[in-house]
Amino acid sequence: MNNKLKLIFYYIKLFIFSILVFMFSILFILNNTVLTEKYHLNKMNDKYYEKLDEEIYESIKINTMAAQFDESIIHKYYTKQDIKEHVIKYMDYLFNKSDKKLDLSNIETKIRNAVNEYLKENDIDDTDEKSINKYVKTVLKIYEEKITVMNFTKLLRNSVVKLHNLINIILIVLLAIIIIFMLLVRKNIKLYLFVPLYVLGMLFILISIMLQSSIDITYLTLITYSISDYIRLILSDIIKLLFMSGTLSICIGIVLNVILVLKNPEKWNILEK
Repeated sequence: MNNKLKLIFYYIKLFIFSILVFMFSILFILNNTVLTEKYHLNKMNDKYYEKLDEEIYESIKINTMAAQFDESIIHKYYTKQDIKEHVIKYMDYLFNKSDKKLDLSNIETKIRNAVNEYLKENDIDDTDEKSINKYVKTVLKIYEEKITVMNFTKLLRNSVVKLHNLINIILIVLLAIIIIFMLLVRKNIKLYLFVPLYVLGMLFILISIMLQSSIDITYLTLITYSISDYIRLILSDIIKLLFMSGTLSICIGIVLNVILVLKNPEKWNILEK
């Protein structure tokens, strides 16, 4: 009877420890990927900026032709470097690293100068200042909406930072609990290590498989094409990270299990503890 109670308590402690390790791991991954600016900036590669450049160009092109201007002047409005710099500045704003909103005064000046230069070169003098101002504001609005994803992400500004800080606190608490738990079972710590690793590994792999099967990443389309490509990249990255972490966790668990059995085969029977 005494041995059965020990076994029950052992599995209860294992369950609690496994839940703590899983919660810590999933929150740690979340807090160091999608909730950090650095992660996003690293994922916004040249392909993302090229796609964004194409979207901005095509959107402005419609208004430019409607205003009876040649589309060649669009290339004078901005450069790919301008796009990248403005995206980074907007990301700084989103993650509260800067209180300054996106300043597009330099782009506005470029647009106005390019339009005036075009009118002068082509001897067009029947376009009034009001029409030019309207065109400049329209183009500038298109550029801003593409950079800021139509200001949709602005709604997440304070929420993302607050969530990131909250998770940091939770991680500290969980880590403290895990350390205390490991100190309490330090005499038999090896018996409590490999099972949570198995559980963590299987849950990570299961979650990655469920995400991959439930979301059609290849044809996922949200808001704009550039953002759709970016979200597909993030989802694929998270799925791969979960699968690889799960596989690694299981492998480490197996190694610890084998070492435990080979080194102390007589201690493997927890009923004798």
